[in-house]
This record gives sequence, C-alpha cells and structure tokens, in this order.
Amino acid sequence: MGGKKTDIKFIYNEPALILTESGKNRLVVGDLHIGVEREFKWKGINMRSATEMIANRIVGIASSFKANDLIILGDLKNRILRLDYAEVRMVKSFLEQLNDSGLRVHLAIGNHDAYTGDFSGLLNGMSDEIIIGDIALMHGHRWPSDKAMSKGTIITAHNHFAIGIYDSNGAFYNSKVWLVAKANRKELAKRYENGRATRLIVMPAFNDLIMGGGFDIEHSAREDINPLFRNGIFDFDNAEIYGLDGAFIGRAADVLRMQRRNGPKIRKRRA
Repeated sequence: MGGKKTDIKFIYNEPALILTESGKNRLVVGDLHIGVEREFKWKGINMRSATEMIANRIVGIASSFKANDLIILGDLKNRILRLDYAEVRMVKSFLEQLNDSGLRVHLAIGNHDAYTGDFSGLLNGMSDEIIIGDIALMHGHRWPSDKAMSKGTIITAHNHFAIGIYDSNGAFYNSKVWLVAKANRKELAKRYENGRATRLIVMPAFNDLIMGGGFDIEHSAREDINPLFRNGIFDFDNAEIYGLDGAFIGRAADVLRMQRRNGPKIRKRRA
C-alpha cells in the first residue's frame, strides 16, 4: 500500500485514527468484537445488538474525514472459534452495512478471527499485517515480520487498555487509553537485523462494550500482552498514556505508582 510519507491523526474522543497518504484518508479501528453482546445474554444480561450502532459510528467517522478505506486491526468477531448462525448473521450484516456505505474494508487478522475467511467476499483484503508507507499495522498478538519492523511506526490493537480516573470535577469513570512507546534499540537489534521501528502505538478497543482491564504495569508479565512489550523491544515502563480527549495522563510506571499509592484511580492532567 505505497511507500510515501503517511501522516497519523488521532480522532478526538474516539478510539480511532486517520492515516493520510498523498491526500487519501484511511480510517483505522481495532477490536470490534462483533457479537460480544451474546456473551452478556448467556450470563442473563439482555441488551439490544450493538452491531448496527458500531457500523453507523464507523460510517459516520469515515464520512467526516472523507475516508473510503477502513482498516480493522483484528478481532472483527468476538467468538474465537467458528460462529453459530446468529453470530454469522451479525458479522455479515455489519460488513454489508459498511460495504453499502462505500467503504472498502481491510482486515488485519486477530486472535479472534479464525474462520473469518467465510466473509472474504465482503472484505477487500485480509492479512496478518498491512503496510502503508513507513507504517506497519497489525493486531498485536504475535511477533511482527522483519518487513513490518523495518518500518518506523508500528500500530497495534489487542490489549485494549483502560484506567479508572477522576476528571477535573472529581467525577470518577473508566476511560480507554492510548499507549505510545519508544523502541529499545539494543533489544530491537537482538531480534531484528534490519529493525528500525522507533515507535509503537497501541489503540483502545472501538467497541464500547469492550472497556478493557485496569491499567497495570505488571500486566507485562502475562502471556497475552503484545510480545513487543513482553520481550522489552518497546519500553513499556516509559510508555506515554493518553486519554481519548488527547490529555496526557502519565507514563506507565508513574501511573502504576499512583495507583499503588491512591488505589486504582488517578487524576487526569493536561500535558
């Protein structure tokens, strides 16, 4: 998908971003988990399907930025294995709605996307990684390729980080957050001979029903975290944490210290 300079724009108050290359805009979202409300139903919590609302929201954002291409960074569907009939209809309806709006949909395969090939006729592309200029995009659950790590910026989803914070008025709420981390050049060179990535951006989950777990630096020891963090290629301790409104919340290690001192909530502050 090209080799020219690509600009990154974080969308205010949305867990989404815009990539612009040669005047062409692409909308990027991750972790849609279509069908997750079925899990709530099995637990006795009934709610209306969020599928149409998610599609409408994506179409609206794409229209606002005149983006004709949508990149989904994995976990299009929620169930890891093959879907039942109702869930197939949900995913198909979702993709049809996007197609009808004129969006070309590209999927970077996530760990929940087994059997997504069943919907290949509604996708304009499906691969482990997507390269646009000097940016490599992927879900974030597996090691990137040598080609991906030869790019300057890596963008992933997968972990859907969130933290509990107080706003300036003292109100408490859970908030999705972005993580932006710098590469550890020494560790990068050990794993990738031609690695030149300098920055890793981790996106929040787009689906409002997927809030994410509390932010905890000790999460870096768990097996499901991005391997680029788990193996020290990117500096998780000093990763910058931003709210959806662009507010700088702090660095990862500092946030953990505040949580240990004050409990699981921290106060948001402006950069």
